[in-house]
Amino acid sequence: MTERTLRVAVLSPQHMVTERLHAILAALSGGVEFVPCGRTVPDPDIVLYDAIGLVCGDRTDLKMLVDKTTAHLFVISRDPRPGLADLASAAGADGYFSLGEDDEQLLAAVELAAGDSGPADGGDRPVRRLSRQEAQFLGLIGQGWSNSEIVEELHLSPTTVKTYIRTAYRKIGAGNRAQAASWALTHGVA
Repeated sequence: MTERTLRVAVLSPQHMVTERLHAILAALSGGVEFVPCGRTVPDPDIVLYDAIGLVCGDRTDLKMLVDKTTAHLFVISRDPRPGLADLASAAGADGYFSLGEDDEQLLAAVELAAGDSGPADGGDRPVRRLSRQEAQFLGLIGQGWSNSEIVEELHLSPTTVKTYIRTAYRKIGAGNRAQAASWALTHGVA
């Protein structure tokens, strides 16, 4: 459990969703400070993003948020529609939760992320949790695979592969393929 005050941003156009998340997170040890996202320095530790923007399949605002923050980003939804979790992951979110599920699962994920928000490798940018696909692609990059080899082997579109690789680069702070390969080897992902 976290022993410090956790900085959390809740991004939802619906007041009821925001109030419910505030009530759930009040149970965290160490306390919670609710902060706006994008206007504070430093970034919040955790961002909870309402998936209402993903329902129509548009990930633009979520992708921009992923690019602008180093916070752990979780997508929250009232809609159990299949595919929303995949859209959230493809956009770079660290996790996805339905508000209809047990509140304890959300608290546990936030606690875990809060304990994992320190600097990576002594640098300025924390490493955000990698999705299974991002870790898989970084492992293949660490083994010297090209994008086209990954596309062919996994039977995915080039755009899908590029998207996962880009979000993985952002999460680990890599600026190029060589840095990503080095990170994968150093961290035992390859």
